[in-house]
Amino acid sequence: MINLGITRIPTNKFQKKHDHMDHSHPKKVSFPERCDEFAEFLGIFFGECSISDRPPVITISLSYSKEREYALFIKKLIGRLFKVKAGMVRIKGTDNIHVRIYRVNLVRFFETNIERNTGFPKWIKENPRYLTSCLRGMMDSEVSIYRVERGKRRIRMELKIFNPELLEDVYRALESFGFHPRIYRTRNKVILARQEEVDRYFREIGFHNSKHIKKYLFLRGIQSSIAPVV
Repeated sequence: MINLGITRIPTNKFQKKHDHMDHSHPKKVSFPERCDEFAEFLGIFFGECSISDRPPVITISLSYSKEREYALFIKKLIGRLFKVKAGMVRIKGTDNIHVRIYRVNLVRFFETNIERNTGFPKWIKENPRYLTSCLRGMMDSEVSIYRVERGKRRIRMELKIFNPELLEDVYRALESFGFHPRIYRTRNKVILARQEEVDRYFREIGFHNSKHIKKYLFLRGIQSSIAPVV
């Protein structure tokens, strides 16, 4: 069994534990250059992150029962990008696991430089590699994969986003890679419905979240422990 280094903490103790923290001398963090991994983290950030000023923390919330391995992946990604150690916390009495970064400088960096309401940063949209990574991060954190008809192996990918700029950017990104997504602006979602394109997404862009890999393989009736992850 993998040791995920998870701490259990009751939700009502979280605020008390960190209210006393002194942020007048914040610890140093490393701010990454533009790269594939930073683009992927921004995709995760757009999909699952929340930011708090008191205490200064960036939180990524995932399912404990289905996404523990992905939480560990994100923790390692944060370590490589920002040279900080993220915490993994299981929220008692829930199926939630949080990946948390307690760094006031990092919170200030994201609040100052990353704006969700304007969609993907320009440097990501102009570079196909960065766009692929950012799209994967968003899909890993937010996509739903489901069967179209009972007893059939045809499946769809659906991404629900309530931010209209991000919704449009995901739609345009998929189009730019030759996919034919459907966008439902009034319902805040983008769907990849053609089976051959769902299969192609799995092969060419892939997932780092094993929850989606297992779901895809199961619904497609593929008996394999090995999945193509980019």
